Amino acid sequence: MKQLLRLISLLLAFLLVVFSVNFIGDPANLMNQAYEQKLVEILVSGKNAANVENMEDRRFLQLYSEARTQPIDTLVLGSSRTMQISPAVTGDENTLAASVTGSDLRDVINSYFLFEDRGFTPDTVVLSLEMWYLSEGNLDNRAHTEGYEKFCKQVGLKPMRTGTVRRSQLKNFFSFSYFQSSVEYLIKNKMKKPLPMAIEDRWADTPVKRVDGTYGYERKIREQPKSQVDQSVKDKKVIDFIAEDFSGISMELYDQLDAFVGYLQQKGITVRLLISPVHPGYYHLMQSKPDVYAQAFESERLYRELAAKYGIGLYGSLNPDVLGVTEDDFYDAIHPKEEALMRYYDVQVDGAAQ
Repeated sequence: MKQLLRLISLLLAFLLVVFSVNFIGDPANLMNQAYEQKLVEILVSGKNAANVENMEDRRFLQLYSEARTQPIDTLVLGSSRTMQISPAVTGDENTLAASVTGSDLRDVINSYFLFEDRGFTPDTVVLSLEMWYLSEGNLDNRAHTEGYEKFCKQVGLKPMRTGTVRRSQLKNFFSFSYFQSSVEYLIKNKMKKPLPMAIEDRWADTPVKRVDGTYGYERKIREQPKSQVDQSVKDKKVIDFIAEDFSGISMELYDQLDAFVGYLQQKGITVRLLISPVHPGYYHLMQSKPDVYAQAFESERLYRELAAKYGIGLYGSLNPDVLGVTEDDFYDAIHPKEEALMRYYDVQVDGAAQ
């Protein structure tokens, strides 16, 4: 009995250490919103912000929507693959990129209503459509779903997996993998968590969040050799991470996307659908594994079908070859540079990706 109690005590002590280090380090800023609040203050002041590593961007977007006062003409919704859509890309000086990392369809809808509910109805919504948006298996536990849930109930559709974000955050505080990340983060930053810093420039040595919502990669990413980019295309972890949760096409998610596009049109908003390409090497790998990536190609076909239904343009494609983008246009396997976006933003492709 004493041995059992000792083991329980040791386990509890271990969990307490893991929790404490994760709470102090908290590299993803899951519990402390001071980091995102500081970032909001900088952007609202009209400055760009450097040193934005490990931002909890869904919470940032919520705080930012509450603090913003300037109207939005063009609102960009999507994932990190569209965080380079700047006013230079859209041709509209009053463009806001409201994309979040790893977004799913729920995120897109929720992000839109963060702004509409506060009186910001844009003239144009650029809706970036990802290959995983119609997959239930790719629903992200980080998603904020309040606005999404409200919309689904409004249009008579059943919302999916709502209210999971808090449970997911709490689980991380007892996670050993998160503990390892917390230790590395604290060592790297000499036991201090750096805060965002206001700058005038669009680029810095560290990651930058800009007034227009776009993201500037740190210098080591921008200047990495081509061989390193090529390696990311072959990295099994990258490839598996994208496709491992594909679960087929969910027509329930398609119906929600359909309803959302219809809703925007009824509001008199110009809807612009966009599909960003992937790195040529990655696309060729997708072609070589039709059993794995059939969902990706089918999703693009359905997106084109949706665009035709509403008589709106669908720009871009998963296929980089038909858009004229090359290996030099990517930071890694899936993230295109701003220069590439400027070239394919207005390109319409007949038919699905081949």
